[in-house]
Amino acid sequence: MPLIEPVSNLSIKRSVNLYTLILFISFGALLYWLATDRYQFFVDSHENTANSTTKIVAFQINKILKEQKRVVGIFAEDTRTLLSRLSDNPNNVTIKNRLIERLRKYQPDFVRFNILSKSGTPIIENLNSDNDKICLEDVKKNIQNKIHNISLHPDDGDYHYDITSTFSTNGTKRLFFVSFNVDEITDLLNSTQSEKHSLILVNTGPNNSVGIDSQGNVKKVSGSMNFQIHNGADLNALAKMQIKDTNWYVVDMIDVEFFNGYREKIMTEFFIAFYIFAMIALFMRHILLKQDAKRSLSEEQLKQNHEQIKILNNSLDQLSKKDSLTNLYNRRYFDEMAQHEWNRSIRTQNPLTCILLDIDHFKKYNDHYGHQAGDKCIKDISDLLRQSFKRSGDIVARYGGEEFIIIMPDSSEEEAKVAIIKFQIALKKLCIPHKASDTDQHVTISAGIIVQVPSTNSTIESFVKKADKALYLAKKAGRNQWIMHKEEKISHWARRM
Repeated sequence: MPLIEPVSNLSIKRSVNLYTLILFISFGALLYWLATDRYQFFVDSHENTANSTTKIVAFQINKILKEQKRVVGIFAEDTRTLLSRLSDNPNNVTIKNRLIERLRKYQPDFVRFNILSKSGTPIIENLNSDNDKICLEDVKKNIQNKIHNISLHPDDGDYHYDITSTFSTNGTKRLFFVSFNVDEITDLLNSTQSEKHSLILVNTGPNNSVGIDSQGNVKKVSGSMNFQIHNGADLNALAKMQIKDTNWYVVDMIDVEFFNGYREKIMTEFFIAFYIFAMIALFMRHILLKQDAKRSLSEEQLKQNHEQIKILNNSLDQLSKKDSLTNLYNRRYFDEMAQHEWNRSIRTQNPLTCILLDIDHFKKYNDHYGHQAGDKCIKDISDLLRQSFKRSGDIVARYGGEEFIIIMPDSSEEEAKVAIIKFQIALKKLCIPHKASDTDQHVTISAGIIVQVPSTNSTIESFVKKADKALYLAKKAGRNQWIMHKEEKISHWARRM
């Protein structure tokens, strides 16, 4: 048996349930695809925004750093004499203050400066914190690696970045080291970040895996280049862009709960839409099944009505064929069947027998015993005829009031004689009393018999008339006997038995 039946073989109920299940699965899959696509579009739009923003901000910060580096180089060139004098006399406060005053005119956001030897050793000994030492270590590493990266460092909760330029004094190469605060950079971060996004400037140096946000707050960064921030909100990087010639990255961070919340919102809408669809689908299923139940009930009622009509038609058909008193075939149906057998015998050229019987002195029987007894007599004789002439094809009918007619297809004269004699014996055994009879003390029958091979030169009507003529002769000869038409003589019927 196949696991899945053809739809045409399914009942309405099973078909509706199958289609409802298919609709549920299809609509659920469609909603899930739409929800997934919508969520992905949402994520992609934020990622695109993050990529665009980080590129712009990284470019702008790079411009700021290049400008600062250019200004520091110009300052070092313009103040080479003062820088040389301070290098020779690092404790001269007057020269140092003059340099600070001039540097502030060039760059008011600088934090501190220093003069370094070619190897990165400070000339001015003003290292007041571990942060200063970290700055110098980065400078030394840059010198050793022959690179000029700009470094970003924490400074008592704030951030600063360092720019180094070179100048020469008395043939000796010196480094001019200047630190700047990050206000301009944090202002840029603050002004360009999108809603729900957080722009972070991350330094990935070996000693400084930290970053600053748009408010200048220090963030602890981990996860290598994924830049996941653990303090405060759980932030993950959507996009990152490195700033040229630095270990800095502009990173666009977003709270992971932002996407989770949007996903939950979409899933909620998904379940609401699916629930509404399910209610509508189940309601329609209920209507269809209810209508199918009504249809099935109507079909069953029609089927029952059809069966009743069929039974009634059969009854009517039987009533149209049978005599109501004897339950034998009536005269109309006999004429129809006799014609059919006549035509068939013409084709086969087999003999056909017709026996016409009449109850002797039946009027006197009715007058003496009454009509009810007469009806019973007719019924008893009808039952006896049905039992005596029961070959396949024999037709027994009530021909008139007390007359009966029999058609025996494919029968010889001998078979007709045997059949009528057996009937006579059976009738005698019934011993139906008939005191009013002039023939016998019991009911007797007169019969006319005709056996003939039908031909097209004759008709069924003439055939029956010959049997009727033989019956007439049997009655005229004294009744209680049968006469074979072609013999033209009376054959008695064991009259005295």
